[in-house]
Amino acid sequence: MALTMEKLTGQRKLHRPLLIWALGSSYTNFQGDGAALIALIKERYPSAPELVYKKQVGSAIPYEFLDGWVRHTVVTEQPDVVILYAVGKPAGLEETIREIQAATTADIIVPTIHFRKQRDNLWNKTPENYPPDADIPAMRVICAKYGWNWPRTPRKWPYS
Repeated sequence: MALTMEKLTGQRKLHRPLLIWALGSSYTNFQGDGAALIALIKERYPSAPELVYKKQVGSAIPYEFLDGWVRHTVVTEQPDVVILYAVGKPAGLEETIREIQAATTADIIVPTIHFRKQRDNLWNKTPENYPPDADIPAMRVICAKYGWNWPRTPRKWPYS
């Protein structure tokens, strides 16, 4: 996130808005229009450039199906940040990372999907490797391999 931090703090000047793209499952849609995220960023970095948030959402979409959106929509706009909030296998995540990395300089954030834990009354009662079709430790390794960010998001979010 060093490049994004330089842009937010004014160390690196932008001659356009800072663009954040969010891709993923319906959980991505719960983020709304990005206004809350933008307000939080502006609160912490008052001299940040104009921020624009865009998203593409599909129902229960896995990483393996994000590639088309990445190729035809996201990379054409050269985003500064891409948030991948989906489910799927490590190989699908890695392929999506490769697609973005090959065509942009965007910083990538890959949050953990945690809403299902609460919905299934499993909050803090299951190992991190949940949902069961995910391999969270392998995905952490993939993100580290490419120097991208995998924040752990175990707390309850306001809208979950």
